[in-house]
Amino acid sequence: MIAFLFYFSVTYLAATFMMSGLGHALRFSHLTQALREHGILSAGSAMPAAALLTVFELMVAAFATRALVRSDIATIDFAVLGACSLAGTGFVLYLRRLLLTSKSSNCGCLPISAPLTSLSLAPAGAVAGVSAIGFACGFVLLQSAPYVLQQLRPAEQWLPLAWGLILAGLVVLVPASMPQPLTATRR
Repeated sequence: MIAFLFYFSVTYLAATFMMSGLGHALRFSHLTQALREHGILSAGSAMPAAALLTVFELMVAAFATRALVRSDIATIDFAVLGACSLAGTGFVLYLRRLLLTSKSSNCGCLPISAPLTSLSLAPAGAVAGVSAIGFACGFVLLQSAPYVLQQLRPAEQWLPLAWGLILAGLVVLVPASMPQPLTATRR
C-alpha cells in the first residue's frame, strides 16, 4: 500500500503539472493577464511571475516523470514532493486571499477556463495533500528497504499510474464544473 501511494502521488504530480505547465506555456498571455487582474502582484511583476510559475510546473512534471521511470527512490524525489507540498499550500493561501479580496472572476490556474470560486481551491489543495502523502510514503519506503517499481507484478505497476492520471484529470475539472449564471449572450 505504501508503494502504491508513493507512485500514485508521483504520477498525480506529473500529470497535474504537465497539464498546467503546458497549458500556461501555450496560453502564456492568458496567465499573465489573469495575474494582473488578480491585483495581488504589481502589474510589472505579473509576467516574470507567470514565467517562473510555468517553468516550475514544467520542471516538476519532468522530475516527477523521471521518478516514475527510475528503479529506485532518489533524493530529488523528496525535494520535488516537498516543493510541491509547499507550492500547493502557498497556492491555496493565494487563492483564499484572492477569493476574499479580488474582483477578478478568472482563476488563470488551469489549462481550461474556470471561474474563480471556492472550488478553485480543490486542485491546489490536492497538490499539497497528495505531495505530502507521497513524501511520507517515500520516506517509509526508503527506510524499510530499497524498493523497485519493476519488482511489482505488471497489474500492480499500472494501478497507481492509472489512479494518478485519472484523479489528476478529474481534479482539474472540478473548478470548471461550477455552474455559471446565464449571461445575456448565453440566453
